[in-house]
Order: sequence, then C-alpha cells, then structure tokens
Amino acid sequence: MSRQLRYGTNVIYDGKVAKIIGSSKTDSILISILPDNTKVNVKKTQLKTIPHDKGELIKYKEVYYIISDITLDSSKTPLYKLSFVNKNRKKTDDEKFVKSSDFNIVSVEKTKQERIIDFLRFLDRYNSTISFLNKKRGDIYKILDKKEVDEYMEDLFVRCKLKMKQLNKVENTLKKTHEPKLQITNIYKNPFDFITQDYQIIKYDEAENICSEYSLVIDFKIKIEKWSYDLFLRENNAFYIPKWLYEKEVKKFCQQRNKNYANFMIHINKIIIDKDIEKEKNQYGQYTFKTTEYLLNLEKKMTDLIMELFHDKNYTIPNEKINEKINLYEERMRTIEGISGFSLEKEQRQSVITSVKNKFSIITGPPGSGKTEIVKCINFVLFELYKEANQLEDDEEFEMESTTSEDLSEDLSENFDCYDSVDESVIQIHNEETNKFVNPKKLGLIAPTGLAYVNMQRSQKAEHYNINLCGTCHRTLYHTIPNIKKCRKECKCEEKCKYNYDIQMIEIDETSMIDAFVFYDILKACKYFNSRLIMLGDVEQLPSIGPGKILHQIIKSEVFSVTKLTKIKRQNAGALVNNILKMSKEVITPKDFTDESMVLLDAKDFILPNRTVNEDRVLDLISEYGLNKRNTKFISCFKKNTFVFNTKKINNILQDKFNPLSEDWELDIIPSNNKYENSFAFRRDDRIVRTENDNSSEKMRANGEEAEILDFDGRHVTIQYSGAGDKPEQIGINELYENFVLNYSVTIHKAQGSQYQNVVFFIDPNQTITEKKSIYTAISRARERCIIIANKDDFVKLQINNKKMDFKVSLFMEESDYHEFQ
Repeated sequence: MSRQLRYGTNVIYDGKVAKIIGSSKTDSILISILPDNTKVNVKKTQLKTIPHDKGELIKYKEVYYIISDITLDSSKTPLYKLSFVNKNRKKTDDEKFVKSSDFNIVSVEKTKQERIIDFLRFLDRYNSTISFLNKKRGDIYKILDKKEVDEYMEDLFVRCKLKMKQLNKVENTLKKTHEPKLQITNIYKNPFDFITQDYQIIKYDEAENICSEYSLVIDFKIKIEKWSYDLFLRENNAFYIPKWLYEKEVKKFCQQRNKNYANFMIHINKIIIDKDIEKEKNQYGQYTFKTTEYLLNLEKKMTDLIMELFHDKNYTIPNEKINEKINLYEERMRTIEGISGFSLEKEQRQSVITSVKNKFSIITGPPGSGKTEIVKCINFVLFELYKEANQLEDDEEFEMESTTSEDLSEDLSENFDCYDSVDESVIQIHNEETNKFVNPKKLGLIAPTGLAYVNMQRSQKAEHYNINLCGTCHRTLYHTIPNIKKCRKECKCEEKCKYNYDIQMIEIDETSMIDAFVFYDILKACKYFNSRLIMLGDVEQLPSIGPGKILHQIIKSEVFSVTKLTKIKRQNAGALVNNILKMSKEVITPKDFTDESMVLLDAKDFILPNRTVNEDRVLDLISEYGLNKRNTKFISCFKKNTFVFNTKKINNILQDKFNPLSEDWELDIIPSNNKYENSFAFRRDDRIVRTENDNSSEKMRANGEEAEILDFDGRHVTIQYSGAGDKPEQIGINELYENFVLNYSVTIHKAQGSQYQNVVFFIDPNQTITEKKSIYTAISRARERCIIIANKDDFVKLQINNKKMDFKVSLFMEESDYHEFQ
C-alpha cells in the first residue's frame, strides 16, 4: 500500500523505522530515525512507506487498538505493538504484536480516530461510575457493552449530533446526582430528561431534534416545561425574567408548534410562578417577574447558609496585636523586599484588621487599588499570629508538605457523592476559636479562571498557603474537596493519604465572576470545613455570565464587613487611572482623555463601506503604538459576526499579523477534522483560550484558561496552559476545535480576571446592547494604555444606557425564611 509522504508519517529508511518531520515539497525530505531521533535529509525515493503510523487507531479482530510502537522483524517487515485504548483491562491482555500485513487489521478513517479514542476512554469512566452506583443502589444502572462501541457512536454522534463535552457532562452529572434518568442511552429515549433546573446538558433545540430523529412522542406539557428551564438558565442565564417577556416568548413557542397557548396556561402557571419584585419596577410601573419555586428557594437557601456560617462571627484579637504584625510586614517590605518608604494606606491597614478579626470579609476596589497587597499582608499577619500562638520561633522553618498539585493526580473523587448527599457524620466539628489562628497548611487560594488564579498565587508567599488546596474554583470544588471528603470517609491510611487535608480559610479572587451555583457550592464547602472566607473583587465590573450577582448583593446588604478601596496605587497616574475611578460615579467623555494613557479613535475609520473591519487601519494602529501579542489584548463586546467588530474577524486579522504562516505553511496549519466546522485554522504558536469547562480529568480545566500551541505532530497538538507549574500536554484535534478559540481578541467577559499592558477596545456603532459596566470592565483591563475604537457620541450614550434588559435580578441577601433585611 502506497501512502502520501507528509509530516508525521512513519516510513522505513535504511532498514530502520523513521518519521517524517519536514516539508515534502522538494525531492528531499527531513526525517527522524527512531528510536534515537537522529535527524537526516534523504531522497524520497530512499523511503518505503508503512501502512499505518505510530499512535494510529486500528481495528484488529473487531477490537480497537492503538499502535503504540512500530519495529521491524528479522525480514524487515513492520511489526505493530498493539495496546488497548481502554485502561480497564487485565495486565496480561495489555499488548500484542502483529505484522503490518496481517489481514485481520482494519484501518480506521483518520478523521474518526480521535473521536473513537475519546469515546472509548469516556466509556471507561462512565462504566466505572455505573459500577459504583450499582454497588451503592442496586443493579439499576446499565453498563455499556464495549462490543457495541460503533452502535453507541452512531446514535450519540451521528444521529443525536452530540459532542464529547456533552457526554462528559452527562457522566459528571450522573456521578453527582445518581439520577438513573441520566444514563447515557436514555438520551435517545427521552432527551428532555437532560434539561432540568439544576443542569442543562443539552439545548432544548437539540432535544427536539433527537425526538424527531427517533420519532419520539413526548407530552407537550413536558416540552413546554423543559423549554422554560432552557429559556431561564441557558438562553438568559437568569433566575427571573419579566412576566411580559416570558409570556411573549412562550406564546411564540406554542404558535411555532401549532399549539394553543391558552390550553397550557394552567400547567405553565404550576411550574413557572409570578414574583413581584418592587425594586425592579420599570418605567411602565411593571415589576412582576417569572421564576420557579426551586430557583426562588435556592437563593433563600444561599442567604440562610451564608448567614448561618458568617453572621456576627468574629475573633477577639486586639487591634494593637494586629497593628504590631502589620508594622513588621511593612518593615520587611522596606528592608528585605527593598521597597523604600513602603507603607499601607489607611484603608488598606483597616482592611487587614477587619479581615483578620472576622470569619468572613470582602475587599472590593478597582484594579491597582492594592487588593493583592492587602491579602499578602493578611496572610503574613495570620502566619505570625499562628506562630506566636503555637510558640514557633521566628527563625524556625515552617515545613509545608512537599506534595505539589501535580502529585495529586489520582482521582479519588471519581465515584464520590456531591455535597448534598455527603454523610454529615464525617463533617469535622471545629472549635470556632481554633480558626482564630490560621495554619497556612490549611489555607487555599482559588479564582474563577486559570489566569486569575495564577496571578493571585504568584503574588503570595509560598509559606503562607497550601498549594494542594489551591486552583480554579472548578478544580478545588469538584476535584480537590471531593477527594478530601472521600479520604475522610473511606481512606484508612490516615497521615499517609495525599488528600488528608483540612481547610481553615478560603481566599477567592475575582468574585464578581462567580455565579450563584458555584457560590452555593463554595458556601457548602465552607460549612463542611467550617472555614473562614475572604472574597476579593471589583463590584463595578460585569457580574457573572451565569445567574446571580453575588458580590453586588452581599455588599448591598451591608450585613458583612466590606472594605471599599478608593485609590489606585500606581506610579504613573494619568487619564487611565483617573477615568477608572471616575466611572464608578460619573460618565467619562472625550474631554477626559487628557494624555496618551487613554486614546479615543473614530470607529468609522476602522469600518469599510461593506461593513467589514478595515484590516489596513488595524495594522496601522498596531504599528503606530508598538502593539504585539504579548503586550496587548484586543477586546470586543461581541463574538457573533452579525456585528462589525466581532472577535472572530478580529482574531483572523491578528492571527495573520502576530502568527503569520511560514514558507512551509503546511507544517504550521492544524487542519480541522471537519473542514466546514470553522472559518479558520489553528496554527503552531497560536494563543488560545478555553471556551468550556473540562471536568473529565484530574486537571479540571476551566472555561477562560489561556494556553499556547507549542507543536503539532500530524496527529496530536501540544499545548501549554499559562498556569504556574503547568507542563506541556497533548490534546486531540477535535478537542482543540471544539473547546478552544483564538485568544488575540476576546469578549469582555473572557477578559475579566486579567490585566494587560495595553488594551484596544472596539465598540460597534449604533447599538444599545453595551452599557456602562461593560465599558468599565474593558477599560480597567489596561495597566498602561487603553485605546478605544468608537463613535464619540456612542461612547457617552452607552454609559447612560438604561435600555438594556437587565436579567441580573437577584433576591440573594434580600429574602429569607429566617432573617429580615432592610
């Protein structure tokens, strides 16, 4: 069998197996001779092709295998070492050797190989979860038969048109809820079971398409209920929708399906209730919203829980003692860190005192206002108080466990219960006074995104926290903490267990990005450990994409200790700093652009007559201001191409500028397995960002984590995340195209939690969607300079825009079954 000679192909050269690692445009080609990787240029005529490549998936006697190695036998015939894709096999069955000419080998189409491998690995995880649930609840769950892999894939990927990330969500949600209806094969029997108020694993339209594909007849009452949940929680990310709007949408929904809305009003009103919210009265005097009992009660439960955990919970520590430690911190910053004249502002000092003395505190302020410095001082003071209380000498070395987050790769949580179902008897009862002095071995740092966490973690002294309790919110909440719980409940190895940890304090950065569901889980974790909590954030920024506006509601309630920072501590104060501060109370205008730290350029110069981006003008801007991919982030309000300044178009322009194709462009491009799926191709050295959470592996990657493409070997893509301690890792082409986008230009939400030397902010003309918080969030991402591309009148009008329909209505910290609020 003759094969095309291309990058990554295995060949035979001079009696040895080799791999093509260069371009094949000329008569000669660069190869790497295995296994010592000796590189040599050879004539193409000197090479003999091998039917398959190392790492390729094949079928052998109806079973899928990966070719894990290729050698030559005594007759110089290629010999394949075959390994199972599935890990749950007997060790004696792990590998076998077959000749490349064996007629039992069936080739697998290259574009399908990655999907099959991913599915087989998913099958392992899924069946492991099912086995655990059957032991726990009886044999009511069905193990998937590995012999029917092709049939399952036909149903799930071809007929249901699902993606791998959705199957992972099914498995993770099943693991958490133990709900039998969430078994994967039920998705093509009743897909609407996968849309609830707790989770929306598939979209409503996808569920309808599956019903059509399998000729499923589903009661319209069920459909209208599931559509409503989808409208609230996925379409609008809201717990409350104005009554007039919901009724308009539900009538439209019924009409499109030839149903009479009036016939279903009684049923609708049972599941979707009215809620009068006086504070949200609009200009027409309307203030009735639609919600559900479940969503309404969820916010009440959150309110009751935070009050139970933290209200009036403080520690008797003399201010003089804390001030003494703050003075010591300032002295060390001046002498050891070499920062001449260093001292905390009065508001910063008071914030440290408040946070040390209270079980729960909030620190809010704009970027550069010193939130990070305050936390650094808080952790120093807590450590000094802990050493003093435990009679540790100042020069005595405090030994932190040497385990790193990389060592905690074994997933003990694979089959562990969620917070709600955990056995309360394993909750450790703390003496509240012991939390007065926080052991740094029991202090964790978390943030919503990988980059926000990295920035937070790098700013703190390593001896002041436990790296094993740190990470993104998703990793800590849904991996680390469940493993700690499992260790406490089931592990008998005591001190030797790698998850034998306790948590006395959690510090969260960029809290404005955290939605109601995640924050509820944070509160439940705090209850489990009886831990202290410090929340950092900027209340002026956009609230979370998901439901709720947690930080805003807690501060507004005036129940808990809050420090509001009002100064930006930067040496080069100018228009940028002044305008960030001014925007919290006033509107900024072109007159406020008083120096080069803020520049306003007319949007019309960046738009061609056919309403597309003027690429030449963007390139001129880059050249004029010395912008590059490392010192600048380009931010837009929109990603959809219905807007001129959309991130997709801007990313395409910037990719060609910052990562142009080389002469050997074939080696740069990473082709999609579906050429119609995307309007662009990733390249080596591209900057990328995740668009989906990944809870399928121990690394628990979060939406918003940034990475860079390091290499592509023709089959696998090597990337490196920006997190501290992150090492290069391989992902598949499908995962790259399904879960990442280019990261030269991002939406405002994606930019949250990060700061950049320069920001270029595009505002589409003649639109009313963007409002003041969006503009503030974008501008405050800049450390040194912000260039705004906008119409001058639009820029001002959008800051006073009140036409945007605000679904961020919340009754958290306002309504409770046990507490009254003003």
